[in-house]
Amino acid sequence: MLPFGSLAGSIALLSVTFFQATTIGVEDSEYARFQGTWKIVSVECGGKRDDQDIDKYTVKFRGTTMIFRQCDGDDVVAVRYKLCNSDSSKRITFGGICGTYDFKDGNLLICYSTSGERPVELKTTTDRPEEVLMILKRIGQE
Repeated sequence: MLPFGSLAGSIALLSVTFFQATTIGVEDSEYARFQGTWKIVSVECGGKRDDQDIDKYTVKFRGTTMIFRQCDGDDVVAVRYKLCNSDSSKRITFGGICGTYDFKDGNLLICYSTSGERPVELKTTTDRPEEVLMILKRIGQE
């Protein structure tokens, strides 16, 4: 059984929702920074490093669709994602999961919770095992 806060567990939760890709209006917006394929370089769950699944998936952003592709197979999970930025935080929602994000040192950091509550920081703690921090690095240019 997959741990609820794990990367694979999160992707399993997302697999119930599929969407068509939408590219309208992303070229000159914050969405443009996401576009392309990203490698998962690090995962932290509940304050602990959990890199066991990082080589199994890539994440591709196309329009307003976030696609998790299994590296050694054809399994794909595609969900719509939405960005909402304010002065205090950068928010992302995908497949009903709420998170925060930022770009640092060429990496995309996404911290989310499988509990339905949006994390307030880009880090996880041991008292919140349902929170996941994914660090992604862009693969090439598209």
